Amino acid sequence: MMLVAACFLATVAIYWGVKRLYRVRPVMILSPLLITPVAVIAILLWSGIPYESYNAGAGWLSDMIGPATVALAVPLYKNVHILKKHALAIGISVFAGSTVAIISSVWLAREPRLPPQIIDSLAPAPRRRRLRSPSPV
Repeated sequence: MMLVAACFLATVAIYWGVKRLYRVRPVMILSPLLITPVAVIAILLWSGIPYESYNAGAGWLSDMIGPATVALAVPLYKNVHILKKHALAIGISVFAGSTVAIISSVWLAREPRLPPQIIDSLAPAPRRRRLRSPSPV
């Protein structure tokens, strides 16, 4: 029970500390959404706490992401005119980000020579179908 409370408090404390740091120095690499998970993982690995034990105390924080995502829909709806105004830039950005994510994930999977099934699963569905279909003769 003590470990459960410690995991929860540690996660909140790390987030709070990184958020204060980000307010003082607003650099993207210091974003609490980037630094907090890295710090938590490092502490778990260093201390030898299994993820299951950590998740028993702090798992409900992850469960709150769902309602927070739904709450994001309200301001998006209220500002739909701004989204429409910048639709081209948003579309290009999403396409570029998706392309980089797909290429880098496949490349990073090939680097340690992971099995082909894993590498193929990282590619989008049309690519996977093309890989499995027999080649024309």
